[in-house]
Amino acid sequence: MKLTKQMLFEMIEEGLLDYANKEPYPYKVAMERDGATFYTIQYEFMAQKDNESPEFEYNVELELDLDNPFEEPSWHVNFIAQGAGRKNVLSATAQDDGRVTKTIIAIIFDFAFKKRPKLRPKYAEIEKFSASAAAEKQSEIVPGGRNRRLILYKRLLKNFGAQNISIDGSDIKWEIPSGLVKLGSLLTSDDLSNVEQGIELGNTLGYDVELKRTGSGFRKKQYDIFTSNKALYSAVTSLDKHVSAGPVDPQNRLFVITIEVEG
Repeated sequence: MKLTKQMLFEMIEEGLLDYANKEPYPYKVAMERDGATFYTIQYEFMAQKDNESPEFEYNVELELDLDNPFEEPSWHVNFIAQGAGRKNVLSATAQDDGRVTKTIIAIIFDFAFKKRPKLRPKYAEIEKFSASAAAEKQSEIVPGGRNRRLILYKRLLKNFGAQNISIDGSDIKWEIPSGLVKLGSLLTSDDLSNVEQGIELGNTLGYDVELKRTGSGFRKKQYDIFTSNKALYSAVTSLDKHVSAGPVDPQNRLFVITIEVEG
């Protein structure tokens, strides 16, 4: 069978995801600045690809400047890495560590779902994001001139539920709707793949979500969603969808939500 360009790109994407399918590195907030027309937050984490690789410290910054007259307001994401004798180098570790990329994406969504809703309304309402995913070295450029890092960014953003993803050169833009509405809409989707995206996103953000197939359902498959997070439960059940909400399990302190997806 002859491989088309599209098939080749899909194989490359799946290969990249093989090493990005691990848990994100642990991260924490390192700095916050809240100004009259700007807001900046910085997260940090340590990354080591394997025991034989050097350890790097990453600083991931999300910055919003409402006074910039040249750009539509958006959260700009950038990060620097320090380690192995290098300081303040823009992502240039040359480690090809997909787990780092997944951690950065997890930080972005952690901010969007947990931190952003608590900011001033003029900041909390900004749903647009942007970042640069330039290749570190020539080996990251795949056939057709496509950037492997950019492919991974796009795929992970899509898997986590980002919307309106667009690419211009090595720059990437996307949107994340405010609050828990997006996560709730994923969990109550008629498409099981969307529901599974919501489960992964919820667990990555610490919402403790579990999906189980029930014995019910004929034309549609029925699933129970378990979560111990009351805020998430309230967000899901407040949506105007046909969602059956079961009683709280007093023994395990779980909220139960029953959904139906296409068979």
